[in-house]
Amino acid sequence: MKKIIFLFLITLLTTTCKDKLIVPDVPPPPVERNVGDKVEGGTVVYVDVTKQHGLVAAPEDISSNNASGRITNGTPLTATVSQDYSGSAYLTSMNYLYLKITHPNVGDLSIYLVAPNGYSMALSKKNGGSGDNYDIAFSMYGSYPSPKSGVAPFSSGYFSPEEPFSKLNLTASSFSGVWALVIIDDVPGNDGTLVSWSASFTSSPTVTGGVSMSWDPDPGLIWSPSPANYFYFYRYSSTGPENTSSISNYYGNTVAYAASVCEQLVLNGYSDWYLPTVNDLYYLRQNKSALNIQPFEYWSSCDDSRFYAYSVDMSLSFDDWLAMNKSSKKKVRPVRKF
Repeated sequence: MKKIIFLFLITLLTTTCKDKLIVPDVPPPPVERNVGDKVEGGTVVYVDVTKQHGLVAAPEDISSNNASGRITNGTPLTATVSQDYSGSAYLTSMNYLYLKITHPNVGDLSIYLVAPNGYSMALSKKNGGSGDNYDIAFSMYGSYPSPKSGVAPFSSGYFSPEEPFSKLNLTASSFSGVWALVIIDDVPGNDGTLVSWSASFTSSPTVTGGVSMSWDPDPGLIWSPSPANYFYFYRYSSTGPENTSSISNYYGNTVAYAASVCEQLVLNGYSDWYLPTVNDLYYLRQNKSALNIQPFEYWSSCDDSRFYAYSVDMSLSFDDWLAMNKSSKKKVRPVRKF
């Protein structure tokens, strides 16, 4: 009898313990990231040895407007210039159109000129094969080779456009207004940059110095407004979030400048973007193809003196920095840590 009671008590205690047994939640394994991953609001450009912490670059430059000059598949680039000549002479024709494009495969591109009256003409449609870049002048009336007969790189000289200038149906009064260069890239895999385009006109009577117009990409943002201040943010010992916060706290947000625009950015659900340090920019340059970084100077959050701050030239292939006037405009690419 005692044995039966003992076995009953053991069974009861075991059942009770099982009922009260709490199995702790097992945390999921840590997520590893790799350079090039498109996560955390942008593209990963650096990871530490654990692959759980690193640096993410925003997918686009930020600026005071959207005239970046970036050429991407599926999104036509329209770069406009206003021709507002108001002299007494009549504009009678366009002489030359100067064009500079960086692109690894210009055969992907179709390039059109649109006049103020809405008529358009093709300058070049899918010419040049698999070569890179345009840096040429289109002559509207001269007898020059067409891009159809050329092989890129189109690096110098004069060409005749693929379609005649007369297709624009211009009259003397329709030269004034907004002209547009439209670039279409309909082949995935390669992006490029419209560096510049400009045009010159003839007039009757001839205007001294000529009549011209030009487009340039948005130069970017100033490092800081006045009055100048030296923050002592050194190239290699300072950190981007703290730099950005200090600069923004000092100057406020009444005007657009590099640190303020980064700090106020909310992108892809994240609001902790900051102006990169020089070292951060080196990581961006190592991944500039994936990031569509343009071949220009980009601001860092590090300064050299009251009047100069550091930028990094993305057209270079080695780590170097430039001390530039804080009032000059440079490109800005925000980053964040994860």
